[in-house]
Amino acid sequence: MEEKKAVDTLAGEDTSKAWGELGRKVTDRIARLFDVKSLVTLTLTGAMVGILFGGVEVRQEALALFCTSYGAIITYFFTRKE
Repeated sequence: MEEKKAVDTLAGEDTSKAWGELGRKVTDRIARLFDVKSLVTLTLTGAMVGILFGGVEVRQEALALFCTSYGAIITYFFTRKE
């Protein structure tokens, strides 16, 4: 009986250690979500979706400028090396 208790204790420690690591990884990823790159990307993507599906009338020149800027910024962020 004593041996089973020791095995259960060790398994519990391993499990809690694994959950602790998972929690740290999730926390780190959430923290990285709020970096400047992600905020700019999410903001521009939200604006693009709003323009395309919001029924807002935007001048052709302004839309072309926004689309060009959006493409350049997204390309820069996702192709540069950290």
